Amino acid sequence: MRTPRTIRGRAPKGSATGVAPGAKPAGYSLQPLRRLLPFILRYRWRFGLMVLFLVVSSVSSLIIPSFAGSLIDQGFSARNIDMVSAYGWAIIGVAALMAIATGFRFYFVSVLGERVLTDIRRAVFDHLMTLDSTFFDTHRVGELTSRLNGDVATIRGAVGFTLASAMRGVVTLLGSVTLMFLTSPYLAIAVVIIVPALTIPIIMIGRRLRQMSRKA
Repeated sequence: MRTPRTIRGRAPKGSATGVAPGAKPAGYSLQPLRRLLPFILRYRWRFGLMVLFLVVSSVSSLIIPSFAGSLIDQGFSARNIDMVSAYGWAIIGVAALMAIATGFRFYFVSVLGERVLTDIRRAVFDHLMTLDSTFFDTHRVGELTSRLNGDVATIRGAVGFTLASAMRGVVTLLGSVTLMFLTSPYLAIAVVIIVPALTIPIIMIGRRLRQMSRKA
């Protein structure tokens, strides 16, 4: 009796992704991102300046609403023209500082992403040159080219804009919560309690709906 031949590069029958039927798909993990640290730490001063300007721009965006509230309370409500002028110039100065910091942050993010992308491509190419001919017999050249061009370019977005956006979100969140407690502790406590109470059930229901849609 002849045994059926397997076709190279094709997933097993009954599985579109090559995973055995009934097996649980691998969950998302941030552990592989640790391999990017050596490439990022090669440019420590660029990364440090990026973090510095990111913090400055985020803090500036939090200071402007505070100055705007003081402008209304101590300026327009009190009908004090001097305070209106002082807070107005202060807001303009902070806005200019935020614009400059944002420009430098974008510059260092772009430079860091491009340099890390170049280093990763060079490392991948050097590793390919050390492999024997058997590897290239079992892997298509188009697949390797796609990984050099497409997959590595995706890492540039993760190292550059995604990392910067995540860090900016963390700084903005911490600064917003701090200002909320300084402004009104009772209102801040209510928000801290109510928002998770509304968000957590929504997340749980969303995950449940995703599982049901996959089964469907």
